[in-house]
Amino acid sequence: MASAVLTPYRALSIAVQNEERGFAFYSYIAAHAGDEAVRGAAEQLAREELRHAALLRRERRRAWRRERPVQSAPAMPPDVLERAHEMERRAAKLHRAIAARLSALGHPDDATALKAAADDERAAAAALDFAADDTPAKTLVHPLDEQDRSALLRTGLVEAERVYDAYADAVDHPGTEADLLAAQDGSARAVRRLGLISARLYAPVS
Repeated sequence: MASAVLTPYRALSIAVQNEERGFAFYSYIAAHAGDEAVRGAAEQLAREELRHAALLRRERRRAWRRERPVQSAPAMPPDVLERAHEMERRAAKLHRAIAARLSALGHPDDATALKAAADDERAAAAALDFAADDTPAKTLVHPLDEQDRSALLRTGLVEAERVYDAYADAVDHPGTEADLLAAQDGSARAVRRLGLISARLYAPVS
């Protein structure tokens, strides 16, 4: 409360990020729980976190509009959102390569999850008018010789977290409203992938 820079918009941005992290946390629990009741409760809490995040995003947009005419905060540097988009595009290559490796190691469910994340990232890149990049994965990523399922999944999760952090940084440096909404959409996409990949990381080996 004593902060000189904590505006309603910034407070709501922190709240949204906490709800999105909460979703990933409860997804971990749901995937790892051995008790059906615990799993069901965790899944319900994860859904609640997403609902809360959606409500808070709406209030955050309203706060941004209210503060924008009078606030002198610096605009988003032009490369912040572009960097987040590029990281999302690169993540698609890494997740696609990990999916192929997991499939080769005999983990089809894990491979399906990573491929879904990669497809989502590639679709986002296409929507942003990025050129399709068909560079062979072997020249782009390092985990192709990795034998450990958990290590592969963890590498994929780390990359998803990097994309999320990049979009969260873009959200915290609003420029135009269009850029703000694009950053918020990217953040929401990234947190869905966090839940998807973490669910496999903490799931029993199939």
